[in-house]
Amino acid sequence: MHFIRSTSEYFEIKRYSMSKFERWRNKLLKPVWLTKSPTDSLNGLYDAVPLLFEKGRVAFGYLVQANSLLFKTSSYSYPACFIYSEDLFFQNNPEMLESISHELYEYKSSDAIPNHLKQVVNIIKDEYERAYNILLPENFTYGKVVYLTTVLVDPRHIPKYKITRSDMPLLVLPEQTPYSIILPKYYWVD
Repeated sequence: MHFIRSTSEYFEIKRYSMSKFERWRNKLLKPVWLTKSPTDSLNGLYDAVPLLFEKGRVAFGYLVQANSLLFKTSSYSYPACFIYSEDLFFQNNPEMLESISHELYEYKSSDAIPNHLKQVVNIIKDEYERAYNILLPENFTYGKVVYLTTVLVDPRHIPKYKITRSDMPLLVLPEQTPYSIILPKYYWVD
């Protein structure tokens, strides 16, 4: 069983029985750089976090790119670009979501970008651009629903306080909020 599926099942059990400590531990801390940027759309994430913990679904996320500081042990949060899907196809074939991620990243440094991917690649090229739940073209995603989204990575919520893997469970609810978060590591079942 893919770890996203087992993680999702475990989180569903824990979701409604979290202790006060667990709810406190799950909070996202707003980084200083974001408090100094009141027009940054990531500020809206903090209003969405309770909704994501209450109703969000665990999706299979795959890192496209991240702030380089997230690859070093840190306590500071920074944005990253992920793709994600709720389709079981990718849980059964994780290498397919990985290949989409790698191909998108490779187009970042290419001039030969297919027309159907230009908007998405331009978002990736501009590391300050925030994009939420951008539907990728199905002819690029094996006919499956895959989104590109900006996620604020809180190092306290990932193993070793830094990015050590590219596949991560995300809490998503695209029909109610543009924001997604990494499901905290305490609920991961590897």
